[in-house]
Amino acid sequence: MAAQDDDTMRALRDYLDGELRLRIAEFLGGPDATQRDAPPPRSGC
Repeated sequence: MAAQDDDTMRALRDYLDGELRLRIAEFLGGPDATQRDAPPPRSGC
């Protein structure tokens, strides 16, 4: 059960880190707002 909860929390964090950040950047505007706010690429684990 705990592993499933960890997976759920990881998926939620990934969503909030990616999608929500992009939406906020688009809302704030600017010609390159989403590019400026894009997170750095993740290295493989």
